[in-house]
Amino acid sequence: MTQSLPPHSNTQDMPSTALFSSPLSISQDAGLVSDLVEDTYQCLRLAQLIANDRFVREIQAKEWFASFLETLKELGFKLIEHTRKAIPYNPSDDVLKDVFEGWLPPPATAKSSFNSAAKNAINEMQPSVGNLYRKYTSSTHLSITLGADPGEPLTAILFHVLCTHDPEAPKTRLKLELDHLGAVFDKDAFNSQRKKVQDQLDKFAKLDQLLDV
Repeated sequence: MTQSLPPHSNTQDMPSTALFSSPLSISQDAGLVSDLVEDTYQCLRLAQLIANDRFVREIQAKEWFASFLETLKELGFKLIEHTRKAIPYNPSDDVLKDVFEGWLPPPATAKSSFNSAAKNAINEMQPSVGNLYRKYTSSTHLSITLGADPGEPLTAILFHVLCTHDPEAPKTRLKLELDHLGAVFDKDAFNSQRKKVQDQLDKFAKLDQLLDV
């Protein structure tokens, strides 16, 4: 569960944790094999749906992301180069640019797209003049970039950010909790579960149709 506030606390006196205009963004490098991209999207979609079914993301972001990763592992993805960091900061500080450009060195086995996931995340954040009219409603964001080096398997670069009130100074400071890692797609593992994945996606689709009636 994300950090709870003290009893009877007045959230109006606290800085907003809604830094993001959307909770998820996905992009891909040019030149990827379309079939592999589609299969990877299927897995990412299923992981998201399962996490949504288990947790309310805006108030259980850590559990939601843990579920998302667990499903990817069950589908045969190999998680690599997982780096975590928590950063308290004053909302008036010019910290966001420093966070996304300076806190995380490229992994030792870096792929070029590791850096682009962080750039995608900062594009979803406030504030900037270009984003003046965007609506910021989410305190968590997951940026995913699909990429592959020559001769290497397709990898989803994940950059997850959660913003909460800093428990040490909830009225003046926020806290960013960041996860950065790669999820390497295993074509053979997916092929062995292809029908299971499609059946689960179909089940969620039918549920959506029932809810829309």
